Amino acid sequence: MLAAGTTFGVAYAVAERAFDIDADAVGSVDTLLLPVERLNALGESAPDLILTLLRRLVAGAVDTLDWVTRALTATD
Repeated sequence: MLAAGTTFGVAYAVAERAFDIDADAVGSVDTLLLPVERLNALGESAPDLILTLLRRLVAGAVDTLDWVTRALTATD
């Protein structure tokens, strides 16, 4: 389950690949898709903003990977 504010597709954004995954929601949700082309255009028009956004995307990916790794290696 994805929590509110969750970002997924980070690898696609950072690698500048087309977004080719699907997600299903249980209940109503608000979503926003930022296509790679728009992300690149944002980088040209607002370099400071894109740098901050990409830093947050990478930090979020590292946090998620850390959480998954801990969950998979936990011994109870």
